[in-house]
Amino acid sequence: MIEDRTVLPPTTGARHGSSNVPPAQAGGVAVAPGTPRVLIVNQRSPSYPTVSDRCGRQTQMLVRHFTPNTTLIEEDAYAAGTVADYDRVVVVGNDAVTPLPSALLKDLAATRQPILWLGFGISEFPVDMDLAYGFVPGFTVGDELPDEVEYRGQRYPAVLEAYTQIVITLPSTQVFATYVTKGDPIPYVVRGENLWYVNGRPNLDSSYPDAATDAPTLIFADVLHEFFETGIGEERRAVVRLEDVSVHIDPQHITGAADLLQSHGVPFLMGVIPNQRYADGSIVSLRTRPAFVAALRTATERGATIALHGYHHTWGTGEDYEFWDETRNAPIAGETWEMYAAKVEDGIKILRDLRLEPRLWETPHYAASPLAYRVFAHYFSHAVENREPASWLPYPTAPDEYGQALIPENIGYINPDE
Repeated sequence: MIEDRTVLPPTTGARHGSSNVPPAQAGGVAVAPGTPRVLIVNQRSPSYPTVSDRCGRQTQMLVRHFTPNTTLIEEDAYAAGTVADYDRVVVVGNDAVTPLPSALLKDLAATRQPILWLGFGISEFPVDMDLAYGFVPGFTVGDELPDEVEYRGQRYPAVLEAYTQIVITLPSTQVFATYVTKGDPIPYVVRGENLWYVNGRPNLDSSYPDAATDAPTLIFADVLHEFFETGIGEERRAVVRLEDVSVHIDPQHITGAADLLQSHGVPFLMGVIPNQRYADGSIVSLRTRPAFVAALRTATERGATIALHGYHHTWGTGEDYEFWDETRNAPIAGETWEMYAAKVEDGIKILRDLRLEPRLWETPHYAASPLAYRVFAHYFSHAVENREPASWLPYPTAPDEYGQALIPENIGYINPDE
């Protein structure tokens, strides 16, 4: 899980009802002073409405690494003058044919606020871009596409759906990354004055960052530090998580892993299941396994942080999607706030009764209904997992659509059998 120094803001999720189990918050987080207000205008594509909606929401998740103060709207909801209410504007162009509202284009041309434009439609700008921004967009090209992108002196594979021809006209114009072709390089990320243009759109749909396809998205995510002027130097950190920690594991394995990680000075997470349900329907609580509980306490003394990893880690029998109906690919029939809250509350209570404190949440199999996610956000400010609409993220983001800060999992699962 790649991370940098950006401070994670706290959850803004609404609290629901009353409970005798206090929320388990990660603590120590705060909104950094002066966090900018960002308007994200996402263009809806008539041909691909679902894909375009997803692209806008993914862009918002990346932007919320830098500020929680984001507003996402579709282009037809834009009202003249709205740009003036924000510190920065992001336009996600999802359609090469459908024009953007004239009121939006007029306001963008007049503002001096930083503008970040992704994808299509940049040629609609109602100004002389040669003089105003130092680069001129041309036609959208969908054939003979580049297969590499260059950034900071390194080349990476790239898979494009299309690109916009861009001609640089002023030496002051900054080019952060380029597509590599047999002819002249094509700017991928370019800045002229207050206008930043990304010659493509982010895509966070692969299971994990794919070396063959995802370099442009990762480059865009990195350049966002420049757009938001974070001043952050390079720092590479990873989170180690021991997964599916429950009573079926030999306590000595927990202690051995904790001793090894401590010997290397590595703090770590444990995704703990408090009330494991097995395939035969039997349920075994941590309360009935004192030796295992002792191993968990030893691990916390060695530097472990506990994430509550569901309650039974199953809805039926065997290990499965506890908060999602996999068979129907839908929310669990008859779901209520109370049925989910009861599980989370009792999971927290089991751990606290055993002098173990859960600090984060982890959804079993990374799947739950919107209602369930709102319940989780009521009890935990942070979750360590991947979550729709992004299959992965390059860094933490907060808050997500349900009010939680997300610490992503993007390096993958280490299978000891392999």
